[in-house]
Amino acid sequence: MPKSMYLLFAGLAGIILLWGMSQTSEAGGVKRTDDESRVKIIRWEYCSIEPVNSRSMSAGKATEVVTINYARLDGNHTEQIALTANDNPGSAVKLEASVIGKTIAKLGNDGWEMVSQGYVLNSGAGDRKTLYFKRPAK
Repeated sequence: MPKSMYLLFAGLAGIILLWGMSQTSEAGGVKRTDDESRVKIIRWEYCSIEPVNSRSMSAGKATEVVTINYARLDGNHTEQIALTANDNPGSAVKLEASVIGKTIAKLGNDGWEMVSQGYVLNSGAGDRKTLYFKRPAK
């Protein structure tokens, strides 16, 4: 490829990069507009899920429950998502994946975005994997 083509591509990439930087951006919870004197602070809501923290068996059917913990100024609020399936070899793993998927899909439909994963230190019971979500406050 001729050297002039490389220079053309590099120039176009630079123009696109500069144009993108001049547009409205949302970084770190601050929304900047074209008029830099106006800065809007975005307030966030947060929640977390601890994949399968409850498992039970009744009448030959396994039930798994995921708890959503909504962090609020007036205290945490919880919601449980449950899924039941017939007990058969290998179904526990599939059921756990399904209830986690159902919970993530519910949060996505409600406007939540997954932002991180981590562990909750749980004395005596070992650490539990946790998924964290956020959305603009309503």
